[in-house]
Amino acid sequence: MKLKQISKKIKGRRILVRCGLNVPFDEKGKITDDFRIRQALPTIEYLLEKKGKVILISHFKEEGASVIRKKLSSFLKKEVDFADDCVGKEVERKVDNMKEGSVVLLNNLRNHKEEEENSKVFGKKLSTLGDFFVNDAFAVSHRKHASIFQIPFFLPSVMGLLMEKEINALNKVIKRPKKPVVVLIGGAKIESKAGAIDYFLKKKYTVLLGGKVANSVMGSKLFTSKNLYLPIDGVVCEKQKTKKVTVSDLQNYEDIFDIGPETVKAYGDIIKKAGTIIWAGPLGFFEKKPFHKGTEEIGRYVAKNSSAFKVCGGGETNYALQKLQVVDKMNLVSSGGGAMLAYLTEKQMPGIKALR
Repeated sequence: MKLKQISKKIKGRRILVRCGLNVPFDEKGKITDDFRIRQALPTIEYLLEKKGKVILISHFKEEGASVIRKKLSSFLKKEVDFADDCVGKEVERKVDNMKEGSVVLLNNLRNHKEEEENSKVFGKKLSTLGDFFVNDAFAVSHRKHASIFQIPFFLPSVMGLLMEKEINALNKVIKRPKKPVVVLIGGAKIESKAGAIDYFLKKKYTVLLGGKVANSVMGSKLFTSKNLYLPIDGVVCEKQKTKKVTVSDLQNYEDIFDIGPETVKAYGDIIKKAGTIIWAGPLGFFEKKPFHKGTEEIGRYVAKNSSAFKVCGGGETNYALQKLQVVDKMNLVSSGGGAMLAYLTEKQMPGIKALR
């Protein structure tokens, strides 16, 4: 079920909302990217408009809870209350005293090991706080955690507006992709992306690799396919100085910190002709100059392809797109890279299965 299907039942009811508020912080405790908080707003605002009592549950760095609460209050233009825990008598009292159109943020779910253990008992405790459950946390719905998987067994449950938006966009890619389909995969962890690379290659999609994922594949010969493209030059660090190297030299370096200009041009020519673009993970260590150029140049190529249907996901990818100010050029900027790849490769999504 979708959120708007229960619109007439929201007024005065306790609405338990699982959202994704795990934003990154710098060493001074300041939020470096509030994208996920902004993504959560449409569902929260809809519930407030319908006079619901909104109880927000999420996982996040506990020391950042007050900063997240203040940021939510600022965006919503109303005070968001905070509870020191997410279950227990004190939390129950706070929720019972809520007024229509009010919001309370509960403390970090992962303070309780039962959350990640997918405890049925913990899920039931959480469920007692609401009359309805809204899952708006697409980014973690590929994980079998109590707040994602167990609560729907105890409460009438629907997907939130963000979840609905993401699923609708990704379904277009799965069911009727405009061809050719080009997939860009970067980032640090080959373990979490090897399955997706294999899936896309079997679908005959063109796969372009960068970042440590490309390093791993170049060193291991994990995949052999004419549709797989690896960097033909790169930027490495030698004796604390950056150095551009060609494809014949890449094998001599364990870490390639960025794709080089020839790779950018080759990938760009492929991206220009794409009908559908899927992008998960930066193509280098873009957070640190001068290793940002490859990801930014590729981001511009993707943004300029106005005829392609474009879905991108993952915290670092999203951050790069925001820095380039091209988020509005994408059809979907997903709140979760891992979840996006899981959904696109048709893996079971516990959070979605539970809602059904």
